[in-house]
Amino acid sequence: MAKDEVWITRKGKRIPVEDMETSHIKNAIDMLEKQRKTDINIYGYLIKELEKRIEEENGPEEIEDRSEILDLD
Repeated sequence: MAKDEVWITRKGKRIPVEDMETSHIKNAIDMLEKQRKTDINIYGYLIKELEKRIEEENGPEEIEDRSEILDLD
């Protein structure tokens, strides 16, 4: 695991991003955005992990009108 994939808490505890609670990830993202630290690597890892969890929770995006896929007119 890369160093950038680990969140370091205020108290110095190291937590792998994948082991963080979703609420903790959201709070960490909010904190980094407020501090304007969105250019650091950990921010990207947090965003990717949150997106992955949202996709897993909601399932794949469904297409409502299948005629668009088949190009039916």
